[in-house]
Amino acid sequence: MNSADAFADPLRLSILKRLGEAGTADVDELARATGAHANTVRHHLRALKRAGVVLTSKGGSPGPGRPRLHYRVAPGWSLPGDGLAPLLAALLQGCRPDPADLRRMAREWGASADRRRSLASFLEHLGFLAREERKALKVSACPCPLVSPSNPAWVCGLMVAAAEGFLEGGPRIRSSTHDPLRRECTLAF
Repeated sequence: MNSADAFADPLRLSILKRLGEAGTADVDELARATGAHANTVRHHLRALKRAGVVLTSKGGSPGPGRPRLHYRVAPGWSLPGDGLAPLLAALLQGCRPDPADLRRMAREWGASADRRRSLASFLEHLGFLAREERKALKVSACPCPLVSPSNPAWVCGLMVAAAEGFLEGGPRIRSSTHDPLRRECTLAF
C-alpha cells in the first residue's frame, strides 16, 4: 500500500482525521469515534502502520493485561485535505469553468510533459498508479474521490485529457471507464 492508499478507505480516513485531532488514541477510542467495531479498526490500523502513516507506542494499562497501544500519525505526514489539490479542485468547481476549456488546458499540459517517460510514469507523477496491459492502461489508486469527493469523475476527466495530450501524435485513447468508488480507471487504445 502506498501512502495515498492509506486514506483511500473512508474508515481509514476517519481514523486518520481523529488521530490528527486528538494526537494519539487507542483502539477503543478510535472505535467510538468512528462507530466501527474495535477489530475492524485494528485491521485498518495495521494497514496504516505498514504504510508508514501511523506509529504506535505503549501506553498505560487500565487493568491487568498487556499495556494498550496508542496510535499517532507519523511525523511529516498530512491528510489529503491539507494539500493544495483539494483546494484547487474546490476553487475550480466553485468557479464553474467551461469543461471544454479545462479539457483543452489538461491536454496542452499533458502535451508539454517530458515524453522520455512512459504514459504510466507520467500518470504516476500525477498521483495515479498505472500499469500497461494489452491495448489498455489500468489506473488504480485514483486520487479523484479524495481530491474532489463531490465530483470525482471531473478529476478523472482531467486525467484522461492530460493522457491524451501526452499521447499526442501516438496511440489514441478510444475509450475510458471510471469507477470512482473503487478508485480505478481503464484507458483503452
